[in-house]
Amino acid sequence: MGSIAFALPISTGQADHLFDHVEHITGPGRDKHHERSRRHGFTNVRLYHQTQPQEILIVYLEAPNLDKSIEEMRNSPDLSEQPWVQLIANLGDHRPEHLLTPKPQLVMDWHHEEGHRHKPARRA
Repeated sequence: MGSIAFALPISTGQADHLFDHVEHITGPGRDKHHERSRRHGFTNVRLYHQTQPQEILIVYLEAPNLDKSIEEMRNSPDLSEQPWVQLIANLGDHRPEHLLTPKPQLVMDWHHEEGHRHKPARRA
């Protein structure tokens, strides 16, 4: 199972767009969001709103084949119509093609039963 997290800065006064989006995908848009997420292969999607030291949206994605799921999401024929695309534009003029390009680098992975499981890449 692969997972990744990334952050998007939220421009001043734009956080309400995040809460409107969550209300939509957990309310009237619930079924479409559920089906789209499953179709792309995601098993877990989490959104976090951080306010300090900077206001940001933290996105956590999990999927058995994460790279494939991300590519399917990016190449979806209805990409421009998907609510998350409008959300990221509203939060700070972010665009889908910039997300996860390049992917964040995992620098530590600790597990309660296994301890540290990740060998970090050497610094450049």
